Amino acid sequence: MKRTLQAVSNKFSQWFLHHRSFAGYIEPVIQHFKPAWRADLYRAHIECVEKTAEHFIRISLRPEHNWPTHLAGQHINITVEMNGRLLTRTFTIASCPYERDKQGCISLLVRVDLNGRFTSQLYEQLKKTAWVNISKPQGIFVVQSLKKPLLMIAGGSGITPIAAMLAQHLRDIQEPVRLVYFAKADQHQLVEQLTQLETEHRNFSFELCTRAHSKPLSYYISVSKLVDVYCCGPNEMLHEVQQVCGDLGLKYFDEVFGLKQAPTDHSLDMGAEHTLNVDGQVISVNSSDVLLEQLEEKNVAVTRGCGIGICHQCQCVKSKGVVRDIRTGALSDNGHQLIQLCISQPVSDLEVTL
Repeated sequence: MKRTLQAVSNKFSQWFLHHRSFAGYIEPVIQHFKPAWRADLYRAHIECVEKTAEHFIRISLRPEHNWPTHLAGQHINITVEMNGRLLTRTFTIASCPYERDKQGCISLLVRVDLNGRFTSQLYEQLKKTAWVNISKPQGIFVVQSLKKPLLMIAGGSGITPIAAMLAQHLRDIQEPVRLVYFAKADQHQLVEQLTQLETEHRNFSFELCTRAHSKPLSYYISVSKLVDVYCCGPNEMLHEVQQVCGDLGLKYFDEVFGLKQAPTDHSLDMGAEHTLNVDGQVISVNSSDVLLEQLEEKNVAVTRGCGIGICHQCQCVKSKGVVRDIRTGALSDNGHQLIQLCISQPVSDLEVTL
């Protein structure tokens, strides 16, 4: 019944108010009473934002009471208004549910990309505002069993979901839990928290590693037997860990730090040059990268959202040509179709309308 009423009100809005939804139409009015209110999103008050290292910031958010409780390892989309535009990115929740139960807050640990359009401005922007929008918790990278030894492998910012898992579950696990954490020298995060956990739980130990001065990943996996392996980090690390786990017959769970790509179809010429007609402007693109990155390199005004195919802010209309979805490897048809620039590689000449 509720969905039917919503559909009717949205149709009314489209016919008579020239707006996609009724909730969106009344949004400016509601925001006078509830700052940052937006339909289909939750509000979160910014409790604290601080720089924790050269390229990291920690954000403490107090979500509305009706925000669903998350599971350790899950992520959220956070939407911030910057320069009059709503920008959305995806971040893993760095805190466990117990912390929200006690303090009412969740925390994010964000790695700053100095060349990025979002994280490079995030610290200063959050200092100037009181509210952001967040999605409900998402993701299935959560601990599956508390009755087996666990091996956790993290790379860089991939420590975030794993630290949350450890904080939530160590009190309930009797079996050994081992963490191997790779990062650049002096760039390991949450070390104090990990040290505290190691002090409190005798079954937990961790090792800080750098790829240049540590044993190969295969060593850490092979010496740990009958374990479930959880890994979060760059694509290259995930592929290596997955291969070793497959050879040893170990259960493997991962969360890619960034966009997980499908294997390349070698029947396609992935280095080929193509022409792209974008709103009448013709530019050269190639099949080695997604359209969003290539358009930004050529200073074409495009809308960037999460960059990993979740938020759909870079969606546009393709009227001619074929693109490849790098997540699935699927090819589009040759006619009119909605595509997302951040996950679409050109495999022919294209025409798009932004």
